[in-house]
Amino acid sequence: MRRSLASQSTGADRLVGPALLLSLPLLLAGLILPSLHFQNLWVLNQDYSLWSAAWTFWEKQHYSLFAVLFAFTVVLPIAKVLLGLWVFYGADVASLPARRWLQPLSALAKWSMLDVFIVAVVILALEGSLLTAASLGLGIALFAAAVVLSGWGYGRLARLALRISTEEERQLHA
Repeated sequence: MRRSLASQSTGADRLVGPALLLSLPLLLAGLILPSLHFQNLWVLNQDYSLWSAAWTFWEKQHYSLFAVLFAFTVVLPIAKVLLGLWVFYGADVASLPARRWLQPLSALAKWSMLDVFIVAVVILALEGSLLTAASLGLGIALFAAAVVLSGWGYGRLARLALRISTEEERQLHA
């Protein structure tokens, strides 16, 4: 018998799936809409989305900065939400493959704000320059909202998955 976490959740845990679903369009909008506005020498103005900022590092051959920004602002958040949706709606919590995802799920939940931290460090580094002023745009607010929402959902999801897994093991051994 196939049993998903969505079918076994109650109370606030029933909001995990909708929270993760809502965080996906917020995340995509946050990546595409202007997130950072830079003013160099108080004359030159440039707007960047998180997506375009990552590709700017690539074009300027700053491959390590590109890799860090792309991994922590694009790949990890999207993968985290998609994995969370699969575990909540699609995975059979009684199966061994689904149980193998419980530990990585819990670890990802603990790192849920790292992507926002990376963006903050980039802004602070640029703001520290006397020649550059940086301000935030709508994209960063949507990105942060997506990360907070998916972080809440992921935290509840990890606890729900571990609780149900523990209950099932107890029933097997009883």
